[in-house]
Amino acid sequence: MIAVDTNILIRFFIRDDERQFTLVNNLFKKAEDEKDSIFISDIVLVEFVWVLKRGYSIPKVKIIDTLNTIGGNNIFTFQNKFRFKKALKEFRGNSGDFADYLIGQTGHENRAITTYTFDKKIRNSAFFTILK
Repeated sequence: MIAVDTNILIRFFIRDDERQFTLVNNLFKKAEDEKDSIFISDIVLVEFVWVLKRGYSIPKVKIIDTLNTIGGNNIFTFQNKFRFKKALKEFRGNSGDFADYLIGQTGHENRAITTYTFDKKIRNSAFFTILK
């Protein structure tokens, strides 16, 4: 197994630097040919979404499509694929940020009764309580 940093995923999906895209594409093909997997940590997922949204102004629907592509490709492994999928589902159907839903899922998995926040955008999540 190998792991990748956020900038590797950005180069692959944004393809804004052809030389770097080619290097990443070759790395991914090599991993696939060798039946190796590519590990993506939670922090890389969060940073990836943030860079797509803030750095490249990618619309939410396209970010969701990209995350679905990553999650549906067996070459990628995650800290916790179930947590990733649950956070993605909440992100898809609500107005909060992907990072928020990943935080809520992580707290829930670690037996937190709730995660307190001031962020009203995530009020519909069962894993958060708005502190008033």
